[in-house]
Amino acid sequence: LTAKAVYNLSAQYLNKGSIKLSEAPLFQEALAGKTVYVEDMALDPRVRYPEDADREGLVSMLCAGMVFQGKPVGVV
Repeated sequence: LTAKAVYNLSAQYLNKGSIKLSEAPLFQEALAGKTVYVEDMALDPRVRYPEDADREGLVSMLCAGMVFQGKPVGVV
């Protein structure tokens, strides 16, 4: 997955690379129709880059799947 809209994140964080859906259980849950809440990104095992999130000051997140014409197309 590639970030399309961001605010106030460092270039280093944004350039760490894409995340493969097969390696992102958090996004898999969201695309399966669940709204996923992460209380602490530095401690949640589903977060792919916890150290980077901590360094950026990211603490919690809410993730939901986006569906177009019945097909999952991304997460927000």
